[in-house]
Amino acid sequence: MTDQCVEDFSPDWLESHGAYNRDDPASNTWLGNGFVHITAGFSQYANSQNDHHHYFDVRGARNMGYYDDSTLPFYYFLASQFATSDRFFSPIPSNSAPNRFAELAATTAGHAHQPPQLDVKNIFQLLDNAGVSWKVYYSDVSASGVPLTTLTNFVWGAQHTDAKHLAPVDCTNVSTPCASGQTDYFTDLKSGNFPSVALIEPGFESGRDEHPGNPVQLGAVYDMKLIQALMSSPIWKDSVFFLTYDEAGGFYDHVQPMTAAQPDGIAPKDLLPKDPAGDFTRTGFRIPLMVVSPYVKPHFVSHQPSDTTSILKFIEQRFNLPNLTQRDAAQPDLDFFDFTKAAWATPPTLPNQPADASCAAYAKNP
Repeated sequence: MTDQCVEDFSPDWLESHGAYNRDDPASNTWLGNGFVHITAGFSQYANSQNDHHHYFDVRGARNMGYYDDSTLPFYYFLASQFATSDRFFSPIPSNSAPNRFAELAATTAGHAHQPPQLDVKNIFQLLDNAGVSWKVYYSDVSASGVPLTTLTNFVWGAQHTDAKHLAPVDCTNVSTPCASGQTDYFTDLKSGNFPSVALIEPGFESGRDEHPGNPVQLGAVYDMKLIQALMSSPIWKDSVFFLTYDEAGGFYDHVQPMTAAQPDGIAPKDLLPKDPAGDFTRTGFRIPLMVVSPYVKPHFVSHQPSDTTSILKFIEQRFNLPNLTQRDAAQPDLDFFDFTKAAWATPPTLPNQPADASCAAYAKNP
């Protein structure tokens, strides 16, 4: 694709199952024949609502699109020089919210859609109980001053949004993300006073999440600044940076999602009338993953199937923590690393990532 400002998709439960098997969305038989049909239908339905958002791609052609290294040289560099995976999946065949919950708790407690606050354990509770330092670096706050981070949607997390745990990242200038460099993330890196585990959320309202309607280059520049700062910091020699996404966004994929362990035995309890039946024994579609560390195998592509809860298991093993659910317990050990030697002890020079696109016109009339 040459246009960074593509129209929206839907990776929700209904659409994900329809993409998996257009003929029988409730079936576990993989056909992968519904992607373009679902995207076209999403556009046509949106146009029928007369909500001032007109979709031009009513054929769903954008579903087959991709960006090459002329648009995203930084991501192509990371994936080719460090480590990536061609079998890395989102944990839930639905949209962002349940996947973000599963990424932190290895379960959605039966929610296929946007859940209320969940009263389940998450990885930060395990770290807290073990006395392991952690921090969430967030970008945006609500009008009432509440941090916009997935953590606050957990009952326990909402009770712990204080300075000890949450460090605001002052990156609200969309045109020059993180240009000031005077943020807690960058300050912590420079000082070497960095937590053992950190979650960096690029923002829900600041245009850096690469969601359709926002230029993908803006997110790439933001990520480049984060990784540049890590590479030039005193903690680089002991670090691992996982760069990934919550779900696949609705784009076409030829690879069948993997069968996965049922997290906790809870069936979907919030399916809508039009939603096909299903459970949590199948992942969502593949998502990008780039693993950056002095200890990753250079130019490595993992073919080992896993989902984002494998990162939870990596943290659990590193700090001798219990598993959260059967889902993270069943994940394989990550095979990106060779901890006997630091192939990237001296980090490489990163390529320049352009950010010369704006979606202002799209935002007014998508």
